[in-house]
Amino acid sequence: MFNFQKRSLTNEKGGNTIRWLDTLWVINVMLGEKKPIWAGWNSTIHKDPLPKQKILYMDNITLPPTRLDVVAETMRRSQRVAEECGEKYVAVAYDLAVAKPALQIQTAESPLFDNVFICFGAFHILLAYFGASGHFIDGSGGTHTLIESEVLAEGSATGFITGKHYNRCVRMHEILACAFHSLHIKKFLKQDGDVPDTGKHVQLKERTIARSYEGS
Repeated sequence: MFNFQKRSLTNEKGGNTIRWLDTLWVINVMLGEKKPIWAGWNSTIHKDPLPKQKILYMDNITLPPTRLDVVAETMRRSQRVAEECGEKYVAVAYDLAVAKPALQIQTAESPLFDNVFICFGAFHILLAYFGASGHFIDGSGGTHTLIESEVLAEGSATGFITGKHYNRCVRMHEILACAFHSLHIKKFLKQDGDVPDTGKHVQLKERTIARSYEGS
């Protein structure tokens, strides 16, 4: 029996605070501050009041996951989970190679599996996003900048552009985006005049936002 307790958290901070956090991280990096990458930096100032989730695993099916009978069995097991949890519907995230036959089975056997929402895994969705972003980055000089700064190996450039390497692409896109934002801010300061004691203002704002999260 699965014991699911619904939990929700209303984001009262709004988009302005989120944009402030992004800008503060970029400025910190631009000023040469020794700060972690975007996700790690946010985790140091953000306090999550929600309880930790319990992740449970079902018994493994020691057969190829793309076999039609195996895919159908996973859908039936998902329905049983929904029934145990008292839910009418269940959402299942499949790998792309499994999602295709699952959708075919759902259509052919309708309405047997109509209460199963078949979702593509976040892994392939993110890789597709990286591939789309790489289409715009290709030829812009960004890839050459990463290679010349020894952040990206020359042999990995194609994989980065096409979005074939998940972990590598996550880090490279964050670094490249931060570099673009830093150049944008430097251009602004050069045109409109430097802001006095920029580092002090950034650190003060960072501590203020951190305290506001801790008090929420």
